[in-house]
Order: sequence, then C-alpha cells, then structure tokens
Amino acid sequence: MAQVLQEGEIYTYVLAVVIHGEEAFAQEGSEQQDEGAADDTSPPLAQTLPQLNDVLNRGKQRPERFTPNVQPGLFYVNYPHTPFVPPRGTSMLLCPVECGEHYHEHEFLRSIIDRQLQRQETGFLALHTQKRATQARKSTARQTAGGEPPQQDEEQKLPESKEAYFPRNAPLGSARIISERTRYGYYDFYIHIPVKDETPRLVRTIRTVLGFHEHAYGYSYARIDFEGNVLQVGDVVIVPHALPKAGDTSYSDNYVYETVKAMIALARPGINSDTPANTGAIIGLENAAWKKQRVTLSREQNRLQFSRPSRKIATVLGYKVPQVGLPRPLDRIVSPKQCSACSVET
Repeated sequence: MAQVLQEGEIYTYVLAVVIHGEEAFAQEGSEQQDEGAADDTSPPLAQTLPQLNDVLNRGKQRPERFTPNVQPGLFYVNYPHTPFVPPRGTSMLLCPVECGEHYHEHEFLRSIIDRQLQRQETGFLALHTQKRATQARKSTARQTAGGEPPQQDEEQKLPESKEAYFPRNAPLGSARIISERTRYGYYDFYIHIPVKDETPRLVRTIRTVLGFHEHAYGYSYARIDFEGNVLQVGDVVIVPHALPKAGDTSYSDNYVYETVKAMIALARPGINSDTPANTGAIIGLENAAWKKQRVTLSREQNRLQFSRPSRKIATVLGYKVPQVGLPRPLDRIVSPKQCSACSVET
C-alpha cells in the first residue's frame, strides 16, 4: 500500500479510435447540399456528392456508426490538463488499453504525463506574462506619442485557462493498430505508438568502468575505477518472466531488452546507491562472437551457446545507452583469463 501511495495517481488508459468511412462522406455531402440550396454560388460537386455516394454504395451494407459514451474524467495524455471532449456527431470507439506496468507505464507514460502537465502550466503563464509585457510597452509608446491606447478588440486572444493551452511538443503522435488471430479464432489488437522522448544530458562525471562478461547462464559484471581497483562484482539480475522456459530452443526478444535494461540500471546515474548523482560508468561488453565458433560434444551446451542473442544484445545496448546520457559502450575481446562462472579461458 505504501508503495502504491508513493507512485501517486493511478491512471486507466483508453484508446479513442475515430471511425472514418463512406457514411461520413454521405453525411458531409447532405450538409453541403442543404447549404447549396440557399447559396447559388456553391460548387456543383457539393450537390452531386449524395448521388455519387449512392451509386458507389449500391448493393453494399451501410457502415455502422458508433456513438461514444464519454464519461467525465478522461484527459489527453499529451495535454493532461485538457478534458477529452470529442466533436458532436463523431463516430468513435473507446477501447481500454492494457500496457506493461513496469515498462510502458513507469518508463514512458507517467513521465510523459508529468512533463506535459508542467509544460501546460509554465507555457500558459509564460504566454500571458509575455502578452501583458507587450501590451504595456505598446500602451506606453502610444501615450508618449500622444496617441490613443489600444482598443480591446485589437488585443490578441489568449487561452483563458491552462486547459486551452497546447504545447508544441507532443510526445505521442501517430499510432499503428495491428491485429493477430488467436488459436481460438478471436482477434487480439495491439497499438504501436512511437514516443518522441527527450534525450537526457550527458553525464558530467565518469568515475568507473563497468564490464560485462557472458557465461553459460547469463552475464556477470565487475565495476572498477580508473586505477584498476575492483569496486563491485556480481551477476546481472534478469526478471524471471524473460528467461527461457523448460523446453524452449531459443531466447525471446523480451530477454534481449530486459537484459539490456538490467545492464543500464547498473551504470545509469542515480540508480545504484553506490553511484553518486550526476555520475556514471563507461560500459564495456565482452565480444562473445568467438564462442559461436567453438563446438562441443554436449548438445545442451551447444544449444545454449548458439541460441543466445549476443549480437542483438550488443546492438540494442549500443543505441540504448546514449539515450540515458552515457557514452556509447565498448565492444571488445577481453584479455585472456579464466571465467569463474563458466570455467572457460577467453
């Protein structure tokens, strides 16, 4: 309960899908026809749209329109101060969205909401402060020149509240909806939304080097300073649901991203108690390509060795690390020594 209270607001996410179709054009055409009857200058195309639409839709079932039942309490993620009020007559579907709590919710959505709340507040105040200062300068200049003060209708209209102020930066833009048929004959729908996130500033102080070594069952690490003193050693802890299950012959993509996430958590500023704020580590990843060139007599060991996505982990780590403000990781073949975990001389 205490952990839930510390996280703050509990959000429920809803996807609003506007349905565009032939019926929307038919409705638009009928409205244009009514306007054309009262105005002889309307283009002929507006009067012929209903007839053309009837010809195209002859023998087809008219598409269904969906009237949304929007209850109070829905807000835009990009503009959290602004209530969600769809235009009247919109055909719309409201769908509940399930997202990964520990990844999508905490890593992206909550930070976007907090950041956009602040942007709406500060942008609204800055806009009004700037407008008042501009009006004061114009009024002073006109009075000095002997002119009349500016009229009220000449003033630029500004948002009356922060709910009506929309920052230019919208992290969530386009979306792609895909479907997948289950083995039971039903369909699961997924939404892919690219997130325009801000790249953090580079870490000012690099005090340690964090090296990762791949062994048979995962990764181990060692943290050293620039004098070569070993400060910390251990294993990379990967969440259990991403690990291969009994009988699996390959690793999932989720394993790759969870492994990279665990590696970055060891080097990112402010994550570890032994890593001071605004400091970080240079990441060094062992180049394990040589392991796939050696074949043993053990089928199980060969399967573990050749199925591990070492190259993909290195690729994902290469573009994920700069996103948290750290230098690009080094991918090197380490000096020969025996690994205490896998007993292999590298």
